[in-house]
Amino acid sequence: MALGRGLGSLIPSKQTSANAASHASVRDIPVGQIVPNPHQPRQHFSHVELENLIQSIRTHGILQPLLVSQLDPDHFELIAGERRLRAAKIAGLPTVPALIRDAAELEKVELALIENIQRSDLNPVEKAEGYRKLLQEFGLNHEEAAKKLGIPRPSFSNTLRLLELPGDIQKALADSRITEGHAKVLLGLPNVMEQKKYFHLIQTDQLSVHRLTQAVSGKTKQSHHPVRTTQASAYEEDLSLALGTKVTIDPKQIHIHYFSPEELSELVKKIKTRNL
Repeated sequence: MALGRGLGSLIPSKQTSANAASHASVRDIPVGQIVPNPHQPRQHFSHVELENLIQSIRTHGILQPLLVSQLDPDHFELIAGERRLRAAKIAGLPTVPALIRDAAELEKVELALIENIQRSDLNPVEKAEGYRKLLQEFGLNHEEAAKKLGIPRPSFSNTLRLLELPGDIQKALADSRITEGHAKVLLGLPNVMEQKKYFHLIQTDQLSVHRLTQAVSGKTKQSHHPVRTTQASAYEEDLSLALGTKVTIDPKQIHIHYFSPEELSELVKKIKTRNL
């Protein structure tokens, strides 16, 4: 399945759904028969967004069917359309139009992620959690997961790294009290103590990303850590691409990162077969 085409190619509108009858079945399903998708990565929904959608549904109805898979004759699992289902329930609709699709487990996660990323962006932490699900629950490495989501592998890995931050910093990022730019600068600090110190400065001094970078750079210059070379960064990128995961190079050390036992096993196989 080509994931880069967007949900428009996967979920037809009500006007075009009749043309797709030979491939999938669209029908009105009682809202009480649709159970949530356990892989839904998004946990927070804007009240304003839902209010706008509720008013639109009351005026025009649901123009794009939900996507579900059938569990039994009377129950369906939601694959994509969480906001539309929530809004329909609040608006008091007894049924919703749904496209019934026989989706494999991995496809459900992919479709749910794609819809949320394209329709109403996940906050960076929710996006990272969704990425981690692909790795942990379905045995994908960074390169494979990034390809399925249609994004560059470094972008996938950098977003996933946000989960390395302390919980209070992750919450601040999810709540938009700091930006993803702030978070990336904090990730470059050597330990949690330093990360929390500068996180506190962001809030008390209202540091922009530029000012935070300057403050951190000043701290780095005062330390005695060796300066990284362009060659070391190039080697990191080459190894990351070859192994499909994050690789960091320190003086006399190479660190290969993995996020699940399955990914570790896959890394060992790659190193053995490629003689890396």
